[in-house]
Amino acid sequence: MNEIIDKITNMTNEEKYELLDYLKTIINNEFEFNECRINECYKCHSKKIVKLGFYNGMQRYRCNNCGVSFTSKSKSIFATTKLEKEKWLKYVECFVDCLSLRRCAEKTGVCLKTSYFMRHRIIECLKQNQNPFVVLKST
Repeated sequence: MNEIIDKITNMTNEEKYELLDYLKTIINNEFEFNECRINECYKCHSKKIVKLGFYNGMQRYRCNNCGVSFTSKSKSIFATTKLEKEKWLKYVECFVDCLSLRRCAEKTGVCLKTSYFMRHRIIECLKQNQNPFVVLKST
């Protein structure tokens, strides 16, 4: 994780703005999620799934192979967050500015533990979305 922060620190302002726009786009897309029909289990990829009622207005499924229950949003990066989108967008700005965890927590109005959690989610977001920034790609 420190290598990612080091690489962001060495970016030009233009590259930082591009990264910020990229992360904001990902967050907006995640929060404007549209439910889709599920054909297989996200964990074991079995086709043996059944409907299992609804959760927060979304269709819930259960895999008859591994027993896991899930919705179409279960595998997304922000699936379990209780924070609103605006806090995530504000945190991304702090992250790109390479502020400390404590400073990020102060600016976004969350506790230090939540700030740590958010930082790791954003790093996971960068890894999972195959970011176009050559500077951030690990060698």
